[in-house]
Parts: sequence; C-alpha cells; structure tokens
Amino acid sequence: MKRQTKPKPRVMIVEDQAIIAADLEASLKNLGYESCGIENTAEKALKVIEKEQPDAVLMDIVLKGQMDGIEAAEIIRSRWQIPVIFCTGYADESRLQKAKLTLPFGYILKPFDERNIKVTFEMALYIAEVDTQRQKVEEDLRVHQVELEQQNEELQRVQLGLETARDKYSDLYDFAPVGYFTVSKKGLIEEANLSGASLLGVERGQLNKKPFFRFIAPDFQDVFYIHHNRVLETGIKQTCELKLMQKQGTSFAAQLESIAVPDDQGNFNRIRTAVLDITGRKKDERALKESKEKFKSISSSPNDALITINHTGEITYWNQVASEIFGYNPEEVLGQDLHRLLVPQKYMDAFKKGFQMFSKTGAGAAVDKTLELSALRKDGTQFPIELSLASYQVNGKWNAVGTIRDITDRKSADQEKEKLISGLRKALKEVKQLRGLIPICSNCKKVRQDNGYWEQIETYIHQHSKAEFSHGICPACAKELYPDFDLYDD
Repeated sequence: MKRQTKPKPRVMIVEDQAIIAADLEASLKNLGYESCGIENTAEKALKVIEKEQPDAVLMDIVLKGQMDGIEAAEIIRSRWQIPVIFCTGYADESRLQKAKLTLPFGYILKPFDERNIKVTFEMALYIAEVDTQRQKVEEDLRVHQVELEQQNEELQRVQLGLETARDKYSDLYDFAPVGYFTVSKKGLIEEANLSGASLLGVERGQLNKKPFFRFIAPDFQDVFYIHHNRVLETGIKQTCELKLMQKQGTSFAAQLESIAVPDDQGNFNRIRTAVLDITGRKKDERALKESKEKFKSISSSPNDALITINHTGEITYWNQVASEIFGYNPEEVLGQDLHRLLVPQKYMDAFKKGFQMFSKTGAGAAVDKTLELSALRKDGTQFPIELSLASYQVNGKWNAVGTIRDITDRKSADQEKEKLISGLRKALKEVKQLRGLIPICSNCKKVRQDNGYWEQIETYIHQHSKAEFSHGICPACAKELYPDFDLYDD
C-alpha cells in the first residue's frame, strides 16, 4: 500500500522589501514549506489570503500603504484564524506590546537565519494545530452542552408531562364514576379507588386485604365465585351482574367487568375489576318493561288504531287495527309521511301548519284532546274518525302518539237517531192538544163551544184532536137500560 505524502504547509509572505522577501521565500522552501505568494502591502495581502487560505502568514510589522502589519494581523486572526508570525527589524518595546495584542504565533527578528525560521514556524504551526483542536473540542463541548441542555429541558418537560399525566390518571382513577378494584387470586382486595370505596360505604384504607366476597350479597356468592375463577382461567374479560352489600347493610345492583393481570412470568395471579352501580338502569329496565307491556296492551285494543310519528311526521309505529281501518300493511307506511297518506287534501295546509308548531313546542290544537275528523283509506275513500293525540320527547325531539277509532257506524247511528228525533218533533207539532178550562153540562155532558153552541162531548173532542170514537155501552148502563139481557155475563 502506497503511503500518503503529507502536504507541505503553505505560507504567505508579506514584506515590502523585495530582497528580504525573496530571501525568506527561498529559506522557507529549503525548510519544506510552500510559498503561496509575496505581497508588499497589507491591503493586497488580505485579498490573496482570503482566496488562498494559507496555513501561516509571515508578516512584516512595518509595511507600505495605510495599514501596517499589526492591523493586518488582527484582521487575519479574527476573520480566518490563520497563525501570523511577525518579521521585523524593530525591537522597541512599544511596537512589541502593540503586536502582542494580535496574539501572534511568534517573531523573527532581522537579520534572520534558517534555524530561527524553522523553530519559529514549527512552534507556530504546532500551536496553531493545537489551538485548532482546542477550538474544535471547545466547539464540540459547546454543542454537547447545548444538546445536554436541550436533553435536560426535554427530560424536564417529559418528567413534568409524566407528573401531569400521573396526577391526571390519579384523579381519573380516584374520582371516576366507576369503582375500580384490584383483587388477588385468593379474592383479597389489594387496591381500590375512592369511588369503589364510596360504593361499598367503607374508607379506602379499611379495604386493604379484606375479602371481596364479604361485600357480595349471600344469594350472589356463587355468581362471583364463577366470575372470579373464569377470569383467572381464561385471561379474557368477563362480565356479570350481582348485588353488592354496603357497610350499613343495604344492597345495590352492580355490574362487574373484570380482566386478569399477568405477573412477570405471565401467570394470572390477580384481576382488575370495574364496578358499576346499575340500580338506576335496573329501575329503568323494569319501567321500560312495564311500559312495553302497557303499550302492548293499548296497541292490541280491538277497536283503536295506535300510530306514532317522529318529529318529521314519519310513521314509526302502526298496529294491526290501524291496518284494518286504513287498509295499509305496516311495511307500506313505516317511514312514510303520515299527513300525505291519511289527511284529505282540503285539510292538508292546516295540518302542515299545525305540525310545524308541534315539532317546535310539542303543543297544538289537537294535543291532549279528543277530536272528530276525517281521514283517507288506502282506496281513497274518506271516512270519519275520532282522534286522541299526545306528545312525548325522544332525544329532545317532539314525537306524537295517536289513538284513532273508526266512527262510521256511530255517525250512521247518530244520523238515524237525528232523523227519528226530527220525525217525532214534526209529528208532535201536528198533534192537537186540549188545554185550558172546558165548560161541560153536569147533566147531559154536552160541551159549550166558543160560539155559545152546545155540542156532544165526542163531537167537541173530535174537532179539537185527531181522536176517533167507537160507541158501545158500559155494564152499568146495560143493566139499567136492558135489564132483561145479560150482555156482560160469561
């Protein structure tokens, strides 16, 4: 393998005396250095240095032009960090003190020799290399320090986040509306949140190492035993419902949702259980069941159609009687607009206007009332109905339930009744009635007319009514007038 040759150090010479400059260049070449140029003014030298970037600069202190070597050295050091070695024939104290401010890497006094040049340049380049390494190390340290500070800030931020999350988790754990318990394989409570302790009516500190079975109602001990063992055996989340006992002896319905927690070896030795008080839910379920039974009883009425609509007027329930009355099957009407199907066209605008108010307020002219209206059957015929309407809310939206009865027969009966009553009234108007004081003879029983004439009583009654007479003889008169005849003997 061919050994790489180390490149020669490159030196820039700034000297205003050409002979000295050439002599210096020759000496440097003899010592193994490479010259990258000679300039006699500081201004020219700075331009070349910026372009060439030499490894070192050999600078005369006193130069032609407006800038001396000391000022040029300060620019070179601050701008490019290139080592500067002063070459001067002046050794006065004030000039040297001024030159020191530029932090030169050495001095070569005129007249000079190669040995002095060699030593000075080797030291200068060595110091420059060490200084470069030092600067690099310092820069690396600064970068590392910044990184450490950033990492520290990130760690602090993460730690603060973890503490915040821990506090948040602690609050969520303790004050969750659900009781949380950690229960050992033997059924002992290892941990509980505040909500869990509150559900059982016990201080949290008093629950530690207490058997969870102690808080299970006697009738549900087996339920919990099976639930607990099944969780540990399967490692799968299990759910059960039972009753828990509180410290004061009262019980409440609860739902338990448990999952097994593996240890370092993967064995299930404890479970975590969430306990939810479902007393309200159970009450609602009972009420819902009762409501369904009641609704079923109402909806199965043999005479009334039961129909419900949602807040947009779409039919959501349609019982069998509704099908019999209107002629539609449930599949034909569910989800359809009730008004479009059942309301006669001449009433449509009024119904739509009333329903707009109902959908906003749940109130209307027909709500909580019983009205007689007209409706349409599937075949288009119009018939009379009796409607009772009530409103209720579902998810904040007003719905309606109506019971409808076909009153066609009743209306027909009412019409017949009215017709009969009307006929009777008309007949009564035509009936002649006897009123007031009637003068009658106490002997012959004749009645005196308004014109003063006396008439037989039957004639008077016939004239003042529609009564007709048939003549006969009573038993007393028959005996008196016809004693020889037994007219009324059997």
